[in-house]
Amino acid sequence: MSDPALLVCRRRVLAYVAGLGLATVAPVTARPAPAEQALSLPVPGESSPRTWWLDQWYGNTTFAYRMRRSIYNEGQGLHFGVDFGMACGSEIIAAADGVVREIGGVRRAWPLHVSIDHPSLGITTIYGHLSRSIVTHIGQRVQRGQVVGESGDSVTYACSGSPHLHFEIRYDAMRISTNPLPWVAADWPAIYAPRGGLPFQIDLSNPSRWQSIYDQPDVRFGGPYLNDFEQPWPPA
Repeated sequence: MSDPALLVCRRRVLAYVAGLGLATVAPVTARPAPAEQALSLPVPGESSPRTWWLDQWYGNTTFAYRMRRSIYNEGQGLHFGVDFGMACGSEIIAAADGVVREIGGVRRAWPLHVSIDHPSLGITTIYGHLSRSIVTHIGQRVQRGQVVGESGDSVTYACSGSPHLHFEIRYDAMRISTNPLPWVAADWPAIYAPRGGLPFQIDLSNPSRWQSIYDQPDVRFGGPYLNDFEQPWPPA
């Protein structure tokens, strides 16, 4: 007969290992952010119910999980940016000095987006679901805090569906997206988020994995799903 004390010890060890969040799927290792947070928020002013708010985190969100085979199928099933809710027509600003790379194409950021290269940092920032671009041409140099566009709606031009800014950081010629939070100087936990909580999908076989706003895997576009969980929670 097994020693009860030994069984308790084993259970504690297993619980500890599960708490480490050891991945059963090998994601792209998150690119290290600079020692100092190199970017500013892409929206001016303070977060509030009347200005802008956190609408969806980067990574393994519950919404991305539900939509992993449609909206997020090319992003390995994860939400590959941060969404800031706001009224349409709000000013969107460059997060750092850079050079305009793209204007207009969708990149799943309908109706249009602006992307800006930051050569000194080795990254590109993307500002999606814009109603209007303020920058005028590819190769245009912009400075941190300069207005580059106006926010729009990912569903309707009438701003009646889902008005927000989708903000991304990419590298490796835009083939990989990384979590913006370690890169951007902001008090993320204090940003107004009307839904509250940490709405990340749980894998019951490894419940602590990817539950932190800071600990989320990089996304390699076109790669295999990272969150095809056998025991998801909430069920979807």
